[in-house]
Amino acid sequence: MTAVAAGIPQLVLPLFSSDQFQNAERVEAVGVGARLLGGLDALPDVPGVVRELLEQPRYTEAARRIAADMAALPDVRTTVAVLEELAP
Repeated sequence: MTAVAAGIPQLVLPLFSSDQFQNAERVEAVGVGARLLGGLDALPDVPGVVRELLEQPRYTEAARRIAADMAALPDVRTTVAVLEELAP
């Protein structure tokens, strides 16, 4: 998420836990990067995918859009205050 918050496309290579696969799918679905499936067997594909991420402006554009959305979110302190108000 740090890369996306900085507006940088990312390559995700999920290896073991289900959330890695879910996050990789979401990164690809919103256009901020690419995922490689196949675990360590996919390593030979990394250079080509990184090249595509760097050369295709759509990835950077999407990452910057998401970064702007994230930056516009309220500060976490605001969220805590709202949750405290909602608590019984």
